[in-house]
Formats: sequence, C-alpha cells, structure tokens
Amino acid sequence: MVWIICDCNSYTSRSNSTKMKLLFCPDCKDVKRLHFNKTYCKCKKSWGRYINEIDAVINSNAIPLGFDNPSLAFALGLRPMEGRGRTFDAFVIPKKCQTISVEGEKE
Repeated sequence: MVWIICDCNSYTSRSNSTKMKLLFCPDCKDVKRLHFNKTYCKCKKSWGRYINEIDAVINSNAIPLGFDNPSLAFALGLRPMEGRGRTFDAFVIPKKCQTISVEGEKE
C-alpha cells in the first residue's frame, strides 16, 4: 500500500502521511490509483505517476483525488454484511498543490 500526502488543504500535512492519491478522468469517468509507473485511465486521456513517496505528476486532463487512509481502514473494518456500507473521507485535491505538478501546464 502506498501512503502519501498532499499539503494543500485542511485534510493534509507533510508530517502526516495518511493520504492516497488517485486520478479521475473527466472524459471516461475512470478512477485510478497512482503508482511509480505511469498510470492511465481507460481512454488514455488522463495519466499520472509518483515521482517519490510524496510528490506526483499528472497530465493537464487528470483531476487528482485523495482518500484519507485511516478513515478508509476504519470503514473497511466495520463493513456490514448487508445494507448501506460505512462512509469514509475522500476529497478533490486543489488545482494548486505543492505535491502535484501538472505536465503541460504553464505556471
């Protein structure tokens, strides 16, 4: 499991590596977890990859998402046999984020 963070909003800080980065493709609506090798969505219009344990690069079509791993682990631990499952914290990572660079985007 990859534990990462983004220090761009109230959910995160560099000293607390409890977030997992994913990418969302607005074209095919696919969601993929980032890895060190380039990860593509189904339609190949969005991609991203880790460049180290914290920082990632995505293309300008991709929208980065984050999961709060402790919240997800808690929900998984309380998974019911039936009915509505437990909720967990997820968020859209802001457009300006120190731990994500966008390839093809001018600063």
